[in-house]
Amino acid sequence: MSVPVALEDLPAVIEARGHTAFLTSAGASPFPHLKHVEVRVVDGELVCATGGRIEANIAVSPSVVLLWPVVGDRGHSLLVDGRARVTEAGIVVTPERAMLHRPPWLPGGDPPALPVGGDVPVAGWTVAHADQAANAGLRGLADLLMASDVDGPTGLTRALVVVHRGRIVAERYGSETHADTPLLSWSMAKSVLHAAVGVLVADGVLDVDAPAPVAAWSGADDPRAAITVRDLLEMRDGLSWNEDYVDGDASDVVEMLFGRGHSDMAAYATGRPVAHEPGAVFNYSSGTSMVLADVIATVLVGPDADAGSREQAVRRLLSDRIFDPIGATTATPDFDPAGTWVASSAVRATARDWARFGLLHLRGGSWNGRQVVPTDWVETARRPQAHDVVDDEGFSRHWWTIPDRHGTFAALGYEGQRLLLVPTLDLVVVRSGVTPAERMAALDDVLAAIIESFAGDS
Repeated sequence: MSVPVALEDLPAVIEARGHTAFLTSAGASPFPHLKHVEVRVVDGELVCATGGRIEANIAVSPSVVLLWPVVGDRGHSLLVDGRARVTEAGIVVTPERAMLHRPPWLPGGDPPALPVGGDVPVAGWTVAHADQAANAGLRGLADLLMASDVDGPTGLTRALVVVHRGRIVAERYGSETHADTPLLSWSMAKSVLHAAVGVLVADGVLDVDAPAPVAAWSGADDPRAAITVRDLLEMRDGLSWNEDYVDGDASDVVEMLFGRGHSDMAAYATGRPVAHEPGAVFNYSSGTSMVLADVIATVLVGPDADAGSREQAVRRLLSDRIFDPIGATTATPDFDPAGTWVASSAVRATARDWARFGLLHLRGGSWNGRQVVPTDWVETARRPQAHDVVDDEGFSRHWWTIPDRHGTFAALGYEGQRLLLVPTLDLVVVRSGVTPAERMAALDDVLAAIIESFAGDS
């Protein structure tokens, strides 16, 4: 499978993958010549400081390919086709086409089956720490995560819980965190929102293919009236939105969460103008999640209910239908002053209760004989509808899919909040902490290695 990469996105993709690549050229040689190079992006062109026979090849035939290989068993390789020339700065490649290419050893098609018959904690967790001692790889990787502080290689890890076959096999906490500490979700809350929508769809009170019931869009000539619940779930609503966590002056998400949109986040989000035709363009947006949160409240209590009624109804939905049935007693949603659940960013729960929510989905939405979330709705979390080319991850319906050999899907949050569900290994990994963006790849590499440490014991 190949995923096109827009040339304007190429600098960000290269920055995320690193600057080391292979440069392939034919030209003067009957066989392609492959050379290890360091690549810099300068004014949209790729500058490779190298020499040797490859320069002679380029003089004969300027067509080249740059290849960033896959690391381990995760992800796609990045390929860039371009035209090269030799300059004093080195070889300069003008890119003509870029793509992420799935290597043949990664599975395609349907995701692997969920381990729906496995154990779940009923009264309390079974803790099998002896398994942790037997898995030396897991033990060393957990040590590595916990040894790093906020300035360290993977940032600060506050909590790590690993659940294998329904049992806790590793559990670590930082100096100011313990098993009873509620941990902020950031955008992992979006995946809880997916579950809440699924419950209402199963109840027959919400139709994913119907226009979203948003009062602000009800005008006969309002193009937003065509936005469906499915568009919102897949973040293809077409609304103008800038999800920027660095530049607060340009960021819609910062303005919504902490600025003038704070008192009524759904009103801020639903007030955004249309930038694209609904259903056409994927744009990751916390504002879209807040629109969905408003839809949930509207379905439960109507469009004119007061803030208290909205909050009470949504709290009851989440506790009675999702959290209480799985024993996630610490899970608590935050609400804004207008009574709207901050479903983009704010659910608090212990690491163990985050593991319960993850295990619920790994079990196909079933818990101790009760179907909490419909199995077919859980499946929508595992089938990507869009692809983030920078981080090389798929986006489904408020969940992320990881292109590895295990069918991993995930709830992901700001600063490295991670809930990783690994079907082929019957594995749940919860990590909470603070990791700066520039060290996120290192964190995810360690978490991927934790997953692989179970590959011989599935």
